[in-house]
Amino acid sequence: MPIAQQLPSTGHKSHANKLQIVPGEWRRLEGIQPMPTAGLIRNVTKWTDGYLPKNDTDLLPNERPTIPCPVLVGFALTDAERLGVPNTTSELVPWIIHLPIQTVQCVLHAVFPETRNYSFSLYNDPQNLDGDLFQSLSWMRDGEDVDPDPRLVLAIQPPWILSDKDIAMFSKSRAFPPYKKSGHMFPQQAELASEHRVWGKVYDLCVKRRTRWFVLTSYNSWVFGAFSEGWTFGFVTDVFRRDAYGPTIAQMLMFWIASAMQMKDTVCVPKVPEPVAHIFVPLVIPDQKACIEFKSVTGSESHWDGKSDDAPSSAGVEISDVGSIVSGMMGGPPADTIQYGVMVRQGPLENWLKDQSRSVALPPDALQLEQIVKKVQHAPLEAHLGDWMI
Repeated sequence: MPIAQQLPSTGHKSHANKLQIVPGEWRRLEGIQPMPTAGLIRNVTKWTDGYLPKNDTDLLPNERPTIPCPVLVGFALTDAERLGVPNTTSELVPWIIHLPIQTVQCVLHAVFPETRNYSFSLYNDPQNLDGDLFQSLSWMRDGEDVDPDPRLVLAIQPPWILSDKDIAMFSKSRAFPPYKKSGHMFPQQAELASEHRVWGKVYDLCVKRRTRWFVLTSYNSWVFGAFSEGWTFGFVTDVFRRDAYGPTIAQMLMFWIASAMQMKDTVCVPKVPEPVAHIFVPLVIPDQKACIEFKSVTGSESHWDGKSDDAPSSAGVEISDVGSIVSGMMGGPPADTIQYGVMVRQGPLENWLKDQSRSVALPPDALQLEQIVKKVQHAPLEAHLGDWMI
């Protein structure tokens, strides 16, 4: 897929995923568990081999697959070219719909009659403050703006926002920061880490849509997940690349939709210990109106090669200020002994020494010490033995 935006360097975060997600006591999410990749791949392969046809299948009218076929070179490429080069999140959504989603939907409708009244629809959330960063699709019944029984949500972020490193950190997250009320001994951080903001966004989206199954994609990378019945645990797969084979992304999508619809021989969300109230009391996500002002990020520390002053300057120190001290610690005498002594003595260390000299009393001489000892030895015991044990 051609793109107009510049992608982050390989192995680096984008530092642009500034989702308007703040810590909230309504989120019950505590732990995040990985789904075993090897077992999942076996299940997907077995399911596709058993249920998806290997030969030609009659398709529904006005439906056709759109993913290019390896045998028919050039198939559907003309349609993809008409989509244009995506420059925004909204321009990326048609690429997701037209290529993998339309093909998946076409195959499911042809093979499974119970899915024919379901389709993917763009979810227009009036409370979404992150429309330029985050869009979503819902697998829901046709003709219903608010489906009482949606089955799955597909969250979309462009690759220049959700880089390969960002989505990998999302997949590797194993906990969500707990909400700390006012007065907690450890204050609540104003900003969540980028991977936790994505988890919070996906969590809130699933709660609003009343579905525990989700998919997160940047088009280049895909992650599949679900939440427990009481919304306290999340389950997530490893990252799958768009060109994955055995299974392909299309096969993974079909299997995940089938699992969300509780079809035969699919996976289910594992049972975990949860409070009963979390299972039966519905969650309510409050409307968020205030916008977060994020701190400006000049660059990732991982760009520092150790050969420049970039990293120490970002930490607020200067290497030149401690050069003499470092040289002394390495075993050799400092270049300027007088300056070395001044640097060590000045500032907080010198002030601390002055305070200690004023506050510490001098030891008594021998005669005073003897009088103190005699006085203590002959002092009457005013308390009964054992009172201190009560």
